[in-house]
Amino acid sequence: MEHSRAQRVCYFDLLGSNVDARGKPWRGTQNVFVSHSWGTPFVNLLDTIEAFQADRVGEQYYYIDLFCLNQHNLAELEGRVLLYDANAAANKAEQEEVAAILLETLDRAVATARCTLVAINAYDGAAPLARIWCLYEIWRASSVFEKPTIMGFPLHEARRFKQAVN
Repeated sequence: MEHSRAQRVCYFDLLGSNVDARGKPWRGTQNVFVSHSWGTPFVNLLDTIEAFQADRVGEQYYYIDLFCLNQHNLAELEGRVLLYDANAAANKAEQEEVAAILLETLDRAVATARCTLVAINAYDGAAPLARIWCLYEIWRASSVFEKPTIMGFPLHEARRFKQAVN
């Protein structure tokens, strides 16, 4: 976050409108919302996206909160919530305001996606399915926005799952 801190923007905003060697833009309107747990190895998230991408035709642009959500603004909002938790009764209206901002941010991201990819780190210990925010993202995407939900695994984990059920 060091590079984005000075400008108080997310990494996505730092990419600009550059293209890769094939002429494909580095960024575009996201069409896959990724729900994942921050407590799992980042490489598992990348492996899950790579496996998902291998089965798809056409350009995919992924909404990954670590890069697309302005973490600086989020840190400020979370700071407000943490401060207000100490005196919740007196600051309920402000907590509700912060919650509404976070929900609006989530809804904007989910609304433009064609689907939600849930990055399952391990079939026998799926961290996103044990995290209330991930479950909320999945519920919101499928129930409110009627987006299909796809459970994705890193390839090594899909193989492990296949061995376990055979």
